[in-house]
Amino acid sequence: MRVGHGMRSVSCICRGTVLAAVFSGMVLLSATSARSQDPGTDAAMQAAQQANQMAAQAAQQASQQAMQDAQQASQQAMQAAQQAAANAGATMPPRPPQRPSVPQADKPLFSLRPGKYAAGASVTIHDDDPKAMILYTTDGTAPTMSSKVYAAPVVLGSSVRLRAIALSTTHRPSGVASAKYVVR
Repeated sequence: MRVGHGMRSVSCICRGTVLAAVFSGMVLLSATSARSQDPGTDAAMQAAQQANQMAAQAAQQASQQAMQDAQQASQQAMQAAQQAAANAGATMPPRPPQRPSVPQADKPLFSLRPGKYAAGASVTIHDDDPKAMILYTTDGTAPTMSSKVYAAPVVLGSSVRLRAIALSTTHRPSGVASAKYVVR
């Protein structure tokens, strides 16, 4: 049967998905660094942001395809086992396909508790998995693959609702961490 081969492919696709997202974040970070040194590199920054968005979309599509492939392989394996049992004269009750058991990443943690702070205060975001990529928003919307990649502390200039998720090559995406900061 090809089930084992299919599962290795799904695992490789999932790792590739996260690596593509991490790479696109590094491209964006590189362009951001260049911009701080040379203000005339807006075109490079825009190109990096567009590349980041395209990589995030590709990663999301690859992840969805990998999950569909895994479910299809599981269904095919169950059908083959039922057919083999029927050919042997035994009966096997049908079982629903089960999703692979992959643990969920821990939610990211914020350095400041929600509350009131002076303008200029900064919030660091971290995760227990040092290899995790953190995506965040400051407008209160849930982070997606096209959200900002965390690379430096978030400086509070006005009141914000900070929300973040962690992505890891070995875990499912984390739940959303959220905190509201009011700037006085």
